[in-house]
Amino acid sequence: MKPTMAQPLAQDYSVVARIAADDPPGLYFLSNAFTRLPSGTFVAALPRTIRHSPKATGIKLDISDKASVGGVTVSRSTDSGETWQIVSLVPFPETVEIALFAYGNKLYMFIGPRAEGPGRLLVAVSEDEGASWSVPVEVLNGPHQWYCTHQQSMVVRSGRLYWAVSERCRKLAVVSCELEKGALDPEAWRVSDTEEMPIPPELNPGLFQGPSMRCLEGNVIQIGSRLRVMARAVIDRQGTANMAAVFDLQDEDGKLKLTFTQFYPLPGGQCKFYMVYDEPSRLYWMASNLPANSQNALRLEYDEASTGMPGNDRRFLMLWYACDALNWFPAGCIARAEKLTQSFMYPSLIIDGDHLAVLSRTCLHSGHFHDADLATFHYVRDFRSLAMNIWPVF
Repeated sequence: MKPTMAQPLAQDYSVVARIAADDPPGLYFLSNAFTRLPSGTFVAALPRTIRHSPKATGIKLDISDKASVGGVTVSRSTDSGETWQIVSLVPFPETVEIALFAYGNKLYMFIGPRAEGPGRLLVAVSEDEGASWSVPVEVLNGPHQWYCTHQQSMVVRSGRLYWAVSERCRKLAVVSCELEKGALDPEAWRVSDTEEMPIPPELNPGLFQGPSMRCLEGNVIQIGSRLRVMARAVIDRQGTANMAAVFDLQDEDGKLKLTFTQFYPLPGGQCKFYMVYDEPSRLYWMASNLPANSQNALRLEYDEASTGMPGNDRRFLMLWYACDALNWFPAGCIARAEKLTQSFMYPSLIIDGDHLAVLSRTCLHSGHFHDADLATFHYVRDFRSLAMNIWPVF
């Protein structure tokens, strides 16, 4: 008798947005941003880009209309994620990465142009739940170069927002906004110096040759009175998987200081992971991707052009919980894909009452594990029931 296999917690999903069959070849969602408004409406925003250059494909990049390449697709749901409607497409003259931030009755889009030159951060605001947007205002310009401004966990403390960005996917920085001044005011924004993640040779055996990212996509979290940044660590092209970079953040005398503290084993730390704190359970919750064969001990044939390196396996989107944001207990698999060319990845989490809302950047039909042809919404019901009591008794 064939044994019954465990099933994911939220394999069924609703489609937030998709790349249409008649869109130009190579078009995909570069990242995904996610928030919930005071009305209960979920909003997702998805920058679009194309893998191949216009010269190689013969495609002219004209984003002057909604049917063309580029821009940010904005979709929203008013029924707890069951159905989604695209409400706007924000045009940009260059590829961007973005995050969403809801504050008061306004919705902000933080925009990082993916271009050479000084690092820039722009902000646009919507006062109609994402249906229309103001002209973006530049709030930061330099002194670093970065393009990685994905949606990651943020902290608001003492009227200030803290959020991590990375310089060219190699060094980490933190930006802060004084919310009383307003997110559209350049005077409200500060940025830390960049901090590099060292890689000891013992963690980098050189299994996979070629260029590699390093440290990016940091989650800003508060543990007691401390601000920490837990960041993705790409080591030996993900050959050293399940490792995160831990930074400490201080905000003193008007200056942000970011310090690399240590490496720490973290399940799925080689890919983008997302953390949230849940007050009722007093636990941190995290979604991440577990690889199944990170150093190719099974000697499988990988096609790097479509499946990436072994440690970049993004088929399994997992859920974890912890009381200290360091030591993670398994809660289950949120969703799984079958092929190495498919993925449920780049999660964002929102606690929605007793349930956990998950936005995934998803590849099912694009033929490439990275190039998302879908954004999917997953709902983990009664998520707190998945956790044991891990707090010690004194």
